[in-house]
Amino acid sequence: MDNAAIAAGGMQFIRPEDGAVDKRSSHKNLVYWADTGNNVDEANVPIPASTFNGQKWEHGRMYKMTFTDKNDFTKAKLEIIMDGDDPAAPGYNFLSNPDNIDTSKKSLMIQEDRIGPTRIGTSNSAFAPLDVTKNAKIIQYDLATGSFKAVAYLNQLYHTGTTQGDWESSGITDASDFYGQGSWLLDVQAHSLERLTIRGSPVNGPDGQLLLMNINGS
Repeated sequence: MDNAAIAAGGMQFIRPEDGAVDKRSSHKNLVYWADTGNNVDEANVPIPASTFNGQKWEHGRMYKMTFTDKNDFTKAKLEIIMDGDDPAAPGYNFLSNPDNIDTSKKSLMIQEDRIGPTRIGTSNSAFAPLDVTKNAKIIQYDLATGSFKAVAYLNQLYHTGTTQGDWESSGITDASDFYGQGSWLLDVQAHSLERLTIRGSPVNGPDGQLLLMNINGS
C-alpha cells in the first residue's frame, strides 16, 4: 500500500495515528489528526533531515484539515498547528509523538506515545530523581485561541527502572455527555510492567488503568 501511494503521488506522512472532527456547530468542516513522527521509515531506514531547514521528524506533528466545498472533498486546506521538531513552529520543545486525540466543543486533547529516541534515561541514571514532566503527557489545545498546555503526565514511579516516556495513555474520549463538561475517559498502558513479576505472579501483558479525568474548561 505504501508503494502504491508513493506511485500515485500521495503526500507522505510519518505514522499518522488518529483523527477527530471539530464538534462546534459552525466548524464541522474541520478535522484534526496526529502524525506521531519517527526517526526511521516503515523499512527501518533512517529518515534524513529536511534539505530545506535541516529539520528532523522524530517528535511528530498535529494537523488541521479545513474542507472548503461540501460537494468536493478534494478541495481542502491543510495546516500544521503543532510541530515538535520545527524551531519556528508552535509546539517545538513541547510536543513529543502525538498519538490518540479527541475533541469537545472547546478543546482538542492530545495524548503522547513517546518513541525510543524521544525517551530519556531511567530514574536510576544521571537523570535521577525521576522528573515526571519528562514522561508522556496529555495536552489540552484550545480550539478558539490555539493556545496549549500540559494537563496530565504519566506517573512511572511504580517502575522507576524504565526509560522516562515508556508508558503511554491512549484512547481518550470526550465523556461530557455522561459525566459533565470537561470529562474524558482514557487508559494508561504501563508497557514496562509486562516484563515484571507482580506480587509473585508473572504478568502476561502490560498493566494499566481505565481512568475518568476532569479538566475544568476543557
